[in-house]
Amino acid sequence: MSGMLVETCATRRDTVSSQITLAGSQDRDRPPPSRARAIERSIEDNISLPLTVARIAALSGMGPRDLGRACREIFGLGPRALIVHMRLAHAKRLMATTEDPLSQIALACGFADQPHFQNRFRHVTGLTPSAWRRAHRAN
Repeated sequence: MSGMLVETCATRRDTVSSQITLAGSQDRDRPPPSRARAIERSIEDNISLPLTVARIAALSGMGPRDLGRACREIFGLGPRALIVHMRLAHAKRLMATTEDPLSQIALACGFADQPHFQNRFRHVTGLTPSAWRRAHRAN
């Protein structure tokens, strides 16, 4: 009986030890908050320009693979999806707070043209930009 108790305690100790190790390694492997700010700033500062993963990586001070890993760990999105997400968020802010035409907003947010913007916007939100604008216009 005492052999079984020792074995059970050893198993629990090993399990707890591995959980502590895993928890500690997760904290060490998680990108620091400064990386999140660097990625966001790199995209925000260049939102109206054509952006590639390589360009954002260089602006953020990391390689493309590191950028991809950091984006997925921090934001839950790959780099390209994060760029689109941030462009659409910027477009929503502009639509809600300005009277600028949608074609101008599309270009200001880095979309090639208004139809490209409308297609992406409708795909993500389920609404056209003009319908979203009517529903969310600042009073």
